[in-house]
Amino acid sequence: MASSGIRRAAAKAAPTSAAVALPALAAPPRVGEQIQRLRAERRMTLDDLSRAAGVSKSMLSEIERDKANPTIAVAWRLTNALGVSLDSLFVPQKSPEAIAVSGPHETPMLSGHEAKYQLRVWGPIELAGKFEWYELTLQASGALVSNAHEPSTREHLTVL
Repeated sequence: MASSGIRRAAAKAAPTSAAVALPALAAPPRVGEQIQRLRAERRMTLDDLSRAAGVSKSMLSEIERDKANPTIAVAWRLTNALGVSLDSLFVPQKSPEAIAVSGPHETPMLSGHEAKYQLRVWGPIELAGKFEWYELTLQASGALVSNAHEPSTREHLTVL
């Protein structure tokens, strides 16, 4: 009987679950959204991925809508069929970079008064050498003479 009295005392001393403050839990990864995004990027239909992974189409649909959670084995088969690693399902998507808007005063401009041209540089400086955008305005009999491009460079010209 003494032992039951000890148990009762210990039970009374334990705090109730309502009194214990638990740390806020992070939301679980949206695995279904990741699978759907990866499938869409590869232009695969539900049927294509279902067959490639050996997962029923209805189960895949439920997973993509976050109505069902895949087992590790199913997630592994899906990621193999998509050609990605299993951990890619748990990496949060990066938010797209903000669009930078430059005003006219921030756009570099070169003027060739004697050559009768005006050249504006529209591309971001980080892309110089890879992608460059220019606006060239020529007056009558104007010309812009420049050095040759690097080998295998492509140049696209739009005349307005």
